Amino acid sequence: MAAISLKGIAQEGQETISLTDTSATEEPTKKQLREENTSYKPLLGIGAGFYNFFGEVNHNKFTSPSVSSHGVGLYVGKNVSPSFAIDFNFNLGKLHANEKEGDFRNFESNIVTGSVSLTYNFAALQRPDRILNPFISAGVGYLNFDSKADLKDKNGVTYNVWNDGSLRSLSEDDEFAENAVVLQRDHTYETDLREANLDSLGKYPTSAVSFPFTFGFNFKVSHRTSMRLSSTLYYNLTDLIDNYTSEGKGVRKGDESQDMFLYNAFSLHFDLFSPKKVKKTIYDDVSFDGLVADDADNDGVNDVKDKCPDSPASVKVDEEGCPVDTDGDGIPDYADEEPSSAPGVPVDVNGNTLTDEQIEENSADSLGTERAKMYDIFPEMKELYKPVERPKAQGEENNVQISEDFNSTETSPATTLTEDKIALVDRNNDGIITPDEVEKIIDEFFDGSENFTTREIFDIIDYLFEQ
Repeated sequence: MAAISLKGIAQEGQETISLTDTSATEEPTKKQLREENTSYKPLLGIGAGFYNFFGEVNHNKFTSPSVSSHGVGLYVGKNVSPSFAIDFNFNLGKLHANEKEGDFRNFESNIVTGSVSLTYNFAALQRPDRILNPFISAGVGYLNFDSKADLKDKNGVTYNVWNDGSLRSLSEDDEFAENAVVLQRDHTYETDLREANLDSLGKYPTSAVSFPFTFGFNFKVSHRTSMRLSSTLYYNLTDLIDNYTSEGKGVRKGDESQDMFLYNAFSLHFDLFSPKKVKKTIYDDVSFDGLVADDADNDGVNDVKDKCPDSPASVKVDEEGCPVDTDGDGIPDYADEEPSSAPGVPVDVNGNTLTDEQIEENSADSLGTERAKMYDIFPEMKELYKPVERPKAQGEENNVQISEDFNSTETSPATTLTEDKIALVDRNNDGIITPDEVEKIIDEFFDGSENFTTREIFDIIDYLFEQ
């Protein structure tokens, strides 16, 4: 297939730009593709998840997700490169933990976290058109907590843990212990632990610096939307969230490690600010203004509208750029020897009206003309299907016949037909073979009732048209 070319206007002069020439537009590199697929406008997200606490209460044990605390979060992020982004996170939630055995330690705390993180998404190691995007991030933030505990029942009676695991109204070593009443926890966290000052810690701060470390996956849903699954471990510079510290006494004494919690979340992220993405093509650098104004044959009709883009110079053309044909005979005026022929009359190649005699002659000559054209294309058919010799009139020399083009004479090749064969076809013996007689002989040939060869059948057909 021939290459298609467009002509464009360059900054200096005109030049031809081939649409099949890929040298003008190099294949984009992976780095360029990553840049094109990266949104540098702010991304907004909203999500929800659940917390697991790590501290003295349920120390180093995961609480069941079905009973763990829940939270919601807002997210604002901005890519600074295809691989790195700055993320801002704000979360509201509730932490709680309960020990159903032993000392029945428990707490509940409303928490607020805010942080800024640097995120790395492994873009340099992945395909630019990836759908699943793993990432990691680390940051620094702020934590505020408000811890309370369930230390009293609904009647305000303090729980006392006995050795048998029950909760009583009096301590087990009280002199009136035998009068103690068994209590049931109401799971109402009524006691503010900082105000209770159980370990003489005073008015300790309820906020601390926090360091979030995140691992997760982004799933691309569309050009502007993605889903995220993530797990964030918050390492907090405080050991007071559950109100058990190394400064406690007796059963309230804790270790020196800091309190941590894990936030597992699902969120949706949206790109609301980037302009609509426009797909780039190899034609972006082509000056189509120049293409629209181009006129190769200088006939006044631009090439994009010119149906005859190669019309001869100085020839009058119509609005479609084709040479004018006043009489509509298919021969343009500049080549028409009779530019005012009557509408609908047949004309020759020069536009001249054909006479009745010429029309009749052309009609009679059509079969021979078409056969001559066929022989030009398939010369071997001329040898295989040689013309049939007409019966000679009295006095006509036997070696002369009209040739295929009817313009010259040549020695006639031998024919397969004999007078006997012709007589078999001429059923009414009038000396002329008719189409009906040829049709009958063909039917008999296929029926096998007449002993004709295939070559003789073709010669009979030729004889029909040449007699």
